[in-house]
Amino acid sequence: MKKLFFSVLSIVFCFSFPITEFTPVAVSSMTASAEESTEAEDSVIVDNIQYRYKSLGYYEAEKVTDISITSVTIPAKINNKDVVVRDNIFGTCYHLKEINVEEGNAYHNSIDGVLLSFNTLIAYPCAKTNTDYTVPLNVTKIGAAFQHCDFLKSVTFSENVTKIETKAFYYCSNLEEINGVITNACSNFLLFCPKIKHLHFKGINDSISLNGLTELESLIFDDDAVTAIVVLDNLPALKEVSLPAIHNDFTALEASVTNCENLETIHVNNKSMFTNTVMLEISDCPILKKIVVDNIEDGSTEVPMKLKNLPELENITYYEPLTCKAALQNELDNWHFLSPKPTLESLKGESLERVFAVPKLQLTENCGQFTVYGYDTNEVLKYSCEKYDIPFIPLEQKAGDLTGDTQLDIRDVIQLNQSIFGKVTLTDSEKKAADVNGDGIADATDSLLIMKYIVGLIDSFA
Repeated sequence: MKKLFFSVLSIVFCFSFPITEFTPVAVSSMTASAEESTEAEDSVIVDNIQYRYKSLGYYEAEKVTDISITSVTIPAKINNKDVVVRDNIFGTCYHLKEINVEEGNAYHNSIDGVLLSFNTLIAYPCAKTNTDYTVPLNVTKIGAAFQHCDFLKSVTFSENVTKIETKAFYYCSNLEEINGVITNACSNFLLFCPKIKHLHFKGINDSISLNGLTELESLIFDDDAVTAIVVLDNLPALKEVSLPAIHNDFTALEASVTNCENLETIHVNNKSMFTNTVMLEISDCPILKKIVVDNIEDGSTEVPMKLKNLPELENITYYEPLTCKAALQNELDNWHFLSPKPTLESLKGESLERVFAVPKLQLTENCGQFTVYGYDTNEVLKYSCEKYDIPFIPLEQKAGDLTGDTQLDIRDVIQLNQSIFGKVTLTDSEKKAADVNGDGIADATDSLLIMKYIVGLIDSFA
């Protein structure tokens, strides 16, 4: 059964990859052992690589015995057993220019001296002198491939790459461009590459920790970008950033922006999922002027922040829906930061899925004289501003947007209809938003107009 399995894999591989032809270098011991013996040995050295026999019936490369090598060849078989290189064992072979693969290897091939395994990029030689490299289109995963590749300035990959492993880019001192959208990146996929200028993320990533990228100018997170940890530290060339979502399904959560001396604006992604277990910490950004919290679409979370040493901060704007309208009476004890403690009446008696036990804002020192802008219905934000004596200026809700989530949908119609039938009482700002025809009364006529707008029968209330 094992032989049939490996034979099928061999056929699939042969039709999937072109095999580079080559003249084997210093592999006489490999050839002899393959032809003359069928008895597996525990450990074998072939062409300066030590291989160890595994119980599943193959040899796996363990380490390079001479790191001064300039060329190496992976054999097709050792003692008639298949040969596998699972990880990049060549990261400290600073003189290595090419990695070749003997024809007939069932698991690997080499393209232009770069080692691959099926759809995975395994190893790029440290001393390969090309300045630009384009990852083959069939590659879907980049392993710990680029280590100490000092000649490289640019790496380009397609949208087919959907996994990037830890240390994929490691000590590449001259690498400036990673041309491709990064997704499903493991922790520390990028380490000690100080000249990187642009990075673009999307989808789920384990951890995004960027430190000491002194030339990073552009950092883009798509709306669907989600991570457990986002740490931005010592990025002096960065002027503006939109942060990704911090998803509460992860066990470890952290979010911070520190020591970014030229950062002027921070946007919090409009699908962020900050929770009461993580605060966005922003500190030591001497010319930061603006923090913008964009609308959180699902209306289920808030963005608490801890601020320190932001002397030029001018304003914080919360374009987010009201999420803390009410609570059960026995949950109000959790609101320890509020004084006086709110009552169900002050919170309008509506249900609240969870109560936040942290302030909306925590200020420590040297945060300048800034103003907070937010919806008048956001009780938590207003209480925080009152606690720290921060000026609060209400944002005007757009016509028809009773819920304050910056979107017009059926929830706005429901809230208006409930007020018409006496089930809820609208605030002044909600009444103003509900009166879309401008006659001074929020009534059924306005409800019908909002519904027509939602379904596309009208494109304005004018």
